[in-house]
Amino acid sequence: MNKKVTGLSLTTFTLFLFLMNFISADLITDATEYSSEIFNRVLKPLAGFLFGGKDNISGELLFAKILFFIIIISIIWKSLEQIDFISEHEGVHWLIAISTSLLAIRWLGSKAIIQTIILPYSVMGIVLSAGIPFILWFIIINKGFSGPKNKTIRRIAWIFFSVVFIGLWISRRPELLAQNSKAGFIYPITALLAFLIAWFDGTIQKFFLKMELEKVGVQTKRNAIDFYKQKLAKLPELIQEDVISQKEAKKREKEYKKRIARFSK
Repeated sequence: MNKKVTGLSLTTFTLFLFLMNFISADLITDATEYSSEIFNRVLKPLAGFLFGGKDNISGELLFAKILFFIIIISIIWKSLEQIDFISEHEGVHWLIAISTSLLAIRWLGSKAIIQTIILPYSVMGIVLSAGIPFILWFIIINKGFSGPKNKTIRRIAWIFFSVVFIGLWISRRPELLAQNSKAGFIYPITALLAFLIAWFDGTIQKFFLKMELEKVGVQTKRNAIDFYKQKLAKLPELIQEDVISQKEAKKREKEYKKRIARFSK
């Protein structure tokens, strides 16, 4: 990031923290009442369908279940990435990850478990319940939707993540204030960070691309594609000279083709 981007980020973050002290209780109450109406009419039936209807899903529990879903799908998606057949077919990859995660949250996402894992009250507990999903979401979005063509998807994903934490903040704020806890400010801070990542998506993608090019030792994506095409063309020669086995050659071929596809986006 250049100095202007860094300066703007710090200014926005400082201004946000300053304004948080002046947000009135009435404004939060109005937002909560409006959100409740939308929740009862639209989100509650949908949440019951997706996550199971055994529990009485409150606003707080809904956002917590969504956060738990983000954790599960991130872990499953990353695990499936290690399976060549699935990782090579993006649609299959996402279909299995989403369907398995929905089944998992129906099985594991009881109210007691969700409240224990996702809705702690201590500062450290809330930091972990916000930080771990943030890191996992960062990995899955930037790896699963890399490239310029997925810019809109990445931004929508981060705005969605931000909305989840704003929802948690609004729904848990009265409870945390009653305990005189400042831990609740972690939620809006996390929401702001997610929004900033969406805002500076282009800068972040350029940074990752630069890292990948430096790893290969080239300057442009075209050079990287040529580099892996050359390595791909040398595989038959390495097999013939008995330097590598057929199995190893197939493994390398898949890896090189995957990298060529990534740099071609």
